[in-house]
Amino acid sequence: MAVSHWDEVDSFEDAKDDGVVGIIHKAAESNNYFDPTYNQRKKDALAAGLLWGAYHFLRPGDMKDQAQYFVSKAGKNLDLYAADHEDEGVSLDDLKTFLREVKRLTGKSPIIYSGHVLKEQLGDRRDSELSQYRLWLAQYALGKPSWPKATFPQWWLWQYTEHGECDGIPGDSEGNLDLNKYNGTKRQLIDEWSEEVAPKPAPRKKRRGPRAKAKKAKARGGLRNRN
Repeated sequence: MAVSHWDEVDSFEDAKDDGVVGIIHKAAESNNYFDPTYNQRKKDALAAGLLWGAYHFLRPGDMKDQAQYFVSKAGKNLDLYAADHEDEGVSLDDLKTFLREVKRLTGKSPIIYSGHVLKEQLGDRRDSELSQYRLWLAQYALGKPSWPKATFPQWWLWQYTEHGECDGIPGDSEGNLDLNKYNGTKRQLIDEWSEEVAPKPAPRKKRRGPRAKAKKAKARGGLRNRN
């Protein structure tokens, strides 16, 4: 569930009893705004046994500066970080710079939250760098959602409504509450919530000896036999 200072929270325990597994809370925006409810709610949610994550609302500007501000406010020891990409003034290159810097600072690969902005910027083309990140899709729809499948074969989370209901979390002043879906089991979500950046494997040395040549010749022969 995505929550910010706009949302009223009565009880994270009741929310957990109602089926909520984790909270992704707004921590910061641009390089000068920190959500005043973040720290206390982090303590309360963790005490209730919920998973915790933080998101940053990207604004045009210095992306490295924003990433550093976000991590300094959200903390370096979180299981989940998210980039909220909704401002059309933030380019894909800006987004990548922010993601790289958060990854460098925390050792965690952030997720990307976006809807129409990301769709319009990516179109049908594939972006190999962005494809390394998980997608948190924002699309309020009754049927199946659409997303940039060339870059993201599947969404990881889907925010499917802003008019949800949940025990313990009434939502904003107008009763709006964002709810999300995960395509898997509760155990899988818990396991996938934290994703560390895997170290790059050492390059394998190419074998130049007689055995390598024999394997190469055998492989060529196998391909020919299929024609």
